Amino acid sequence: MSPARRLFALLVTLAVALTGVGLAAPAAQAAGSESAFVSAINASRGSAGLSGLKVRADLVSVARAQAARMAAKKDLYHTPNLGGAVKNWKVVGENVGYGPDVTTLHRAFMNSAPHRANILDKRFTEVGVGVVVADGTIWVSEVFRRPATAAAAPAPTRTKAPATAKPKAASSRSSAAPAAKPAPPAPARPAPTPRVPEGVVCDVSPEAPLRVSAALAAHRTARLVEQAQRLVLGFQCGKRLPLTGVMDDATRRALAA
Repeated sequence: MSPARRLFALLVTLAVALTGVGLAAPAAQAAGSESAFVSAINASRGSAGLSGLKVRADLVSVARAQAARMAAKKDLYHTPNLGGAVKNWKVVGENVGYGPDVTTLHRAFMNSAPHRANILDKRFTEVGVGVVVADGTIWVSEVFRRPATAAAAPAPTRTKAPATAKPKAASSRSSAAPAAKPAPPAPARPAPTPRVPEGVVCDVSPEAPLRVSAALAAHRTARLVEQAQRLVLGFQCGKRLPLTGVMDDATRRALAA
């Protein structure tokens, strides 16, 4: 290979290597930020005397997809059809935001009544956080869930351990049923009427659909998203719908009625 060709090959290799570093840095920052958000959420719950939330991969996937959509559009909005995107839920919720760092965003969530209500909701047991970093800005979605049915326990592994040996549990609260009489799965129950978040007024007026539609059609800054979420929650409460705070299928049907 001639010196000129060798130089060209070296430059191409260097460009590819530099491009890879540029892509890896935001990805690594996003992964670290996701863990930091989970730690901040569970620290706030711990300070309030609540149990921490377990991270679930399917919730992380939903949250990352929404963070990517918001970052691409540079617009703040909730996961479309959150109730359909998240599976196996009895209660579901979401916080979305953007800002310079995890600390600033978590503080903003805790200073906002609807977002703090999600973080400190006693009913939630699971969480998934998705982060995308674009141009130095963190876009985040936090998806909360209380599952409708517990995940199936893994089949026991045949070993030579004594029959009295304790099986390893997925968490300190889980317990194994006797092998001879496995407990039947708990039937799915309809979600109970949830407590209305602080600051939300149940709106039963005929003008409620117009107010909700106008708020959702407006350009949504962080403040307007919070206001729109309050209106959606108030409308859902007035119509006795699940208080998801987002435009799920039931809410769309009620608005169109």
